[in-house]
Amino acid sequence: MGYSPPWSAEAQRWACVSPEPLTLRAWLAAPLQWDAYNGVPCEGALQYAVVQLASGVSPEEAFAGAPRDELVPIPIPIADQEMGGFTVALASWAQPAPCAIESTRIRRKRARAESYGLAKVNVAMAEFKSEQVPVPTLVSAFVEFHVVGDRALLNELLPHATHLGRGRSSGHGQVLGWEVCDDPERRSILDRGRLMRTVPVSAGVNARPGTFSVRHATTRAPYWHRASLTDCMVPIVRVL
Repeated sequence: MGYSPPWSAEAQRWACVSPEPLTLRAWLAAPLQWDAYNGVPCEGALQYAVVQLASGVSPEEAFAGAPRDELVPIPIPIADQEMGGFTVALASWAQPAPCAIESTRIRRKRARAESYGLAKVNVAMAEFKSEQVPVPTLVSAFVEFHVVGDRALLNELLPHATHLGRGRSSGHGQVLGWEVCDDPERRSILDRGRLMRTVPVSAGVNARPGTFSVRHATTRAPYWHRASLTDCMVPIVRVL
């Protein structure tokens, strides 16, 4: 039997019950740490919120001591679909606002002397020096996710999804507020032939050439876990 956290039963209340095509618009209070190669999905932010609410602590604390290779299912109010032998969430990558621009912010990476196991660390020398690391960002009033999800549960959960993407400890991706709108065009996977999220090649999605590349990628959050690693069609994102 796999690892099951004590808060798993409480988390089940967030599973999608009444799916419908929706657009989730996240109004941003800070630039988003931008990753056009791997995309910025919304599922991780929703899972983060579910774990916090179900466990009463941060996800870091909730998973303390858990085996890292165990994949713990975390239900969210987004519908799933079996595609080419893999389970895929019906949720697009973040779509920038028309006025969005790509930019760069500097993150200061300081030496953590306590992690080197040395009696003395000179933080002004060589590999111990602090660094100024450029971080790609997106300056945008909002980003949108096209999903098939449970409107009532999303309206309840989204206020707890306070950040998107990486770098939340640095203030990146802070969400000012959310809107939940109808999406009659059902754009979670395709938008007029343009691929909107990673899908397995084996699914045979009829995406328009030039809107995707083919490479090894994971298809499901948490995207760092290799359980869903396969040959995928991956969107090509361009900021206009």
